[in-house]
Amino acid sequence: MSKAVEIYLQIELRQSCGQTTAWICQLPARLKRPRSYSVRCLSQPHIVIYHYWLPALPTRPVRDQLLPDLENFVKNVIATDTRLYTAIAPQLCGEDWSFADERSTV
Repeated sequence: MSKAVEIYLQIELRQSCGQTTAWICQLPARLKRPRSYSVRCLSQPHIVIYHYWLPALPTRPVRDQLLPDLENFVKNVIATDTRLYTAIAPQLCGEDWSFADERSTV
């Protein structure tokens, strides 16, 4: 099995009109002392995604609500980064993947 590709995301939650929205950005490396984070591990493709949450780790229902946005963000990061795409594309054999295929660990 290939070494997992690690992706680091910072997610800042905001409340607007009763809805939770997320501002997402990719970080260049793992944070040394994160206050709150969750990890999503996928086996196909072999990716480990660290979600660093601001201001604090949200409840599971809020995290689940944001999954489509996080998944789209990660797919866009992979599609636009040649190094990541080169590492991940051969694992997929042309198939699509989804966060729904795996469970996250906190």
